[in-house]
Amino acid sequence: MLINTPTLKKLNLLLVDDNIEAAALMHQQLSKHFNTVHIAHSVYYALQLYREQNIDLIITETKMRHNNGLSLIERIRKDDSKIAVIILTALNDMDYLFRAANLQVEAYMMKPLNFEKLNIALQRISKRLNVAAQPVKNEKKESVFYAISDDVFYHLIHKKLIVKGKEVSLGRKESLLLELLMFSKNCIVSKAEMAKVVWRNQRMTESALKNLLVQLRRKLQYNIIKNQSSRGWYIDN
Repeated sequence: MLINTPTLKKLNLLLVDDNIEAAALMHQQLSKHFNTVHIAHSVYYALQLYREQNIDLIITETKMRHNNGLSLIERIRKDDSKIAVIILTALNDMDYLFRAANLQVEAYMMKPLNFEKLNIALQRISKRLNVAAQPVKNEKKESVFYAISDDVFYHLIHKKLIVKGKEVSLGRKESLLLELLMFSKNCIVSKAEMAKVVWRNQRMTESALKNLLVQLRRKLQYNIIKNQSSRGWYIDN
């Protein structure tokens, strides 16, 4: 059961899935919580609806017969860096996860859909939209924010933290690491994944990773980056 919020009731949702039965079931479950829920069974029709309707949120499957949801979001991101996106997938594929992180999606969820996790993502979207509508020091109202916790927000365009209402600048590697952790919600990020995304073609040393984590934790001011021994790191908020 989803939690109703005044913000969600104002939003228009675009649901993209070529599985007609699955899309119909999700429409039945979600329609009461949003202003409108549009369904598209193809990327082509989804783009048409996106251009013709006032869409605020997209929930899309990744794998479809003639295209995939990430290609859809890549095309939309060329025109719109703000629209909220939730990715649904039956594929536990890190390449898809990395692409989703670069596309600034709100959540990347495995099927079958877990409504408790969807609730968390939708509440985060509601909170971000409410914050984005409020003036923040040295930021424009139309700025795009990602809510990490109640007092910590990340500016998706300017790569800055807003901690307790104050701006905190991040270095390039700090931004890459934070985004990887943010968009790996409910997933543990391994050392190898951090090396691939943050260091790319450079060699990552143990001390470099440790120092980067210390710096980022200090700037966040809250102990929300947690470690699971021998597996990796995750954001706990």
